[in-house]
Amino acid sequence: MAPITQERHGYRVQKKINDTVYVVSRESDDEQFLGTKWDASTVDPAFTDLLERGTKGALGSLLNHPNLINYTDTVADHVVCGRGTATAVSAQRMLLWDFCEAGTLQNLFRHHQVLPKTASPDSQAVTHYLPEGLCWHVLLSVMKALSWFHEGHRDDSSLEGPNGRRRQHDWFSDPDWLPILHRNIRPEYIFFKHPKGTESYGLCKLGNYSNCAVSGHVNNNLIGQVVSATRGDERQETLRASMMEQMADVDVDRRPYTKATEVHQLGRIVYKMMSTRDAPDPEDREDQHGQPWDAQSDINPLSYSPGLKSMVAFLLSWNPRGACVREADLTSRMYMQARSLYLQWKRDTPDGKLHRDLLDDGWRRQANDDERIRADEELLASQGQLSSHRWTMNSLDPQPRQPVHAVPTPPPA
Repeated sequence: MAPITQERHGYRVQKKINDTVYVVSRESDDEQFLGTKWDASTVDPAFTDLLERGTKGALGSLLNHPNLINYTDTVADHVVCGRGTATAVSAQRMLLWDFCEAGTLQNLFRHHQVLPKTASPDSQAVTHYLPEGLCWHVLLSVMKALSWFHEGHRDDSSLEGPNGRRRQHDWFSDPDWLPILHRNIRPEYIFFKHPKGTESYGLCKLGNYSNCAVSGHVNNNLIGQVVSATRGDERQETLRASMMEQMADVDVDRRPYTKATEVHQLGRIVYKMMSTRDAPDPEDREDQHGQPWDAQSDINPLSYSPGLKSMVAFLLSWNPRGACVREADLTSRMYMQARSLYLQWKRDTPDGKLHRDLLDDGWRRQANDDERIRADEELLASQGQLSSHRWTMNSLDPQPRQPVHAVPTPPPA
């Protein structure tokens, strides 16, 4: 993927959160970003030089994904805060990132206003917690982010035509993609933005890259044993050898961490969204109570669609230290499977038919634009101000005008 273009913009501080973090708005469109101060004078000069020689562009391209917290720009601190002179604060920089003003999934767990549903008034067994549309939204958003990190896969699906037909378009960035492990899949690092249109939920983004590890493993089919330590660094030979040990006997930070670990962690998060409960840790002997936990049996009584329950049970069934060496183990394949089940829910259930995702919102915006054009043309025609031909940019000869049809109602899915 080509590096994103760093266009120069003007910014101003909207709000100070603490001494190093600010809410910053772009003057051209009032879009808000999160600004974090960075003092280049305290950083290794070689690293600073590396950033200035183009690494920032590569970083911007890598994080340029709708379901990741994007790095947007680096600006001089005095340009934003208006203090001192360019010479006096030449080393002061502010890094600008996406501002997810709607909070995190962890906030939602702590302050959710809706009480969980139980099997009966006097029962403690929760059968439904957060809305199914939100569960699908988080599941698919984080899986899209992980598919990009793990395999360079992107979903560029769209709705096309007057009936809003969904066209799937999946592509991979580079056959020599170096897999990236996030190593911090937690509710507090899953962020939300407010909706900007008719969509049910705003963008969901994965953030906090402090523990990310870039693997040196390259495979033409993006299949292979991508492994890192849970924290820090460790030799590949040591990690692969430790995969044969009982994980409870290995120090937590030294345990091998694979793509399967991240998929399993996502399953645990969505399971909690459905049930309020934490899934048992498969590597904790005390959690297991002497026998393996059957995720499918535990999930079956929940009042969600069969597709969501089967997908979450599938993610939880993964060995969190698994090697992921088969084609079926690709994160992108699992994402496509989840997407298919989501579209089935969206098409076949009452709640799904009411749910609006970003593609629905984009299609509705285009439909509204077409409706405005049609209304304007009808008005001009009634006033005798509309010619019978439309000029095009590609030809100076008048082209026959095509009628703009009335906009149909949105499709159910």
